[in-house]
Amino acid sequence: MSKKMTQSKLAELMGCNQEYISKIENGLVNTTVEYLIHIANVLEQDLNCNFIQKSDVYWNESN
Repeated sequence: MSKKMTQSKLAELMGCNQEYISKIENGLVNTTVEYLIHIANVLEQDLNCNFIQKSDVYWNESN
């Protein structure tokens, strides 16, 4: 997905500040699914998520 949109423009459309968008993008804050849906709607994108249980994930320590 490429919308060629700055964080500042997205923040303006979202009604928040650019710093918050930056923190979301860089994984520095947790946000709600509802907020992610709002972002997807602003970007005119589908938000398809598959949730799995942690026990279903095999983690190789060398990763």
